[in-house]
Amino acid sequence: VNVRNNHWILLHSELTSPTIVKVYDPSYKVSSPKDSIDGTVILAAEQLTDYRVKSINVLYCQQQRDTFSCGPLCLGFMWALSHGEDPNKFHFVPTDIRKTVLRIIDDVTLITTPLGRQVRKRDIPTPSLATVRLGSVRAI
Repeated sequence: VNVRNNHWILLHSELTSPTIVKVYDPSYKVSSPKDSIDGTVILAAEQLTDYRVKSINVLYCQQQRDTFSCGPLCLGFMWALSHGEDPNKFHFVPTDIRKTVLRIIDDVTLITTPLGRQVRKRDIPTPSLATVRLGSVRAI
């Protein structure tokens, strides 16, 4: 959930207890767990549980050391939870997560060629100086 358009947190609900929502907030600014919960979080939690929220629990998680790593950390938390693991068993490195996400995006990004064919971006050869002649590019 993007809180106030400037911070990412993760809401998690399990199938075994869908009315309980767990909040993972990597913000280094949080002075108390209640700082993580505002109207945006409550609305998102209600939508996640079909408006049957009984409790919202803010759990301890790895804290960001800057003002811009909340998104990658939340992706790391999601990865751990999707594998049935506690996110606190891992130490996530935000720069590595960013690189992985960009690599995945490059793997699935489709580009339409001038002939109308769609190819994956990563399958297009990167021209080197040796292949550029008079403004045209040819694959080696």
